[in-house]
Amino acid sequence: INVLLLLGIAAVIRPIKVQKDTVSKELPLLLLISTALIILLLDVNLAEAVINTFSRADAIICLLFFCIFLHYLFSLARKNKKEAKKVEKPKYKIGKSFLFVILGLAGVVGGSQLVVNSASTIAEAVGISERIISLTIIALGTSLPELVTTVMAAKKGESDLLVGNIVGSNIFNICIVLALPVIFAGGITPNNFEVIDLTMLVISSILLCFLARRDHKITRTDGFLILSIFLLYYGFIIYGAFA
Repeated sequence: INVLLLLGIAAVIRPIKVQKDTVSKELPLLLLISTALIILLLDVNLAEAVINTFSRADAIICLLFFCIFLHYLFSLARKNKKEAKKVEKPKYKIGKSFLFVILGLAGVVGGSQLVVNSASTIAEAVGISERIISLTIIALGTSLPELVTTVMAAKKGESDLLVGNIVGSNIFNICIVLALPVIFAGGITPNNFEVIDLTMLVISSILLCFLARRDHKITRTDGFLILSIFLLYYGFIIYGAFA
């Protein structure tokens, strides 16, 4: 959803410029982490195990990847600080900005929670599987904050904020949102997820790398292409749920 839906919508609103560092460092890291997640989850296919398990050891590996990502971010911050140029006067003072950020986050998180809880209740009432619920309603609901940020960034032409939001969100979801609960609560066995679901995760990352590397720009045509792939994949999921 972050790559195929949100990035597609943003590119349709306005073509997205992608920085050189993003193409050469951040996107390959996202692809590496996404591929690592698939390898860690496919125990039955790759290690001839009885069941697929995401264990504490797997979670620790993801956490180590996040440490690499953090190291890169701190290095980038130091580099940008040295190369900092004069910028225009900010619209708000620092205290007011922090307050607005907190209030904004509370609003989008609270709204997402209401959407997820309500939609999940409806879906369970009509007998849809947990896999379908999580891939559609839960994923869409929890991506509402990213959707709001993406649309606003696209309208204002803030390409760096837009791409950074999508890349950072995907990496954070894999390395922290998935890994930390497993480290504290123990392994999980996501047997209901199919290979196509995990494959699409990597395909979307590869597609993003390819489009961004070409001229360092994601055009409106690219946006419609990405959205088409999203609709095909989710159409397949929904058809499979009711077939």
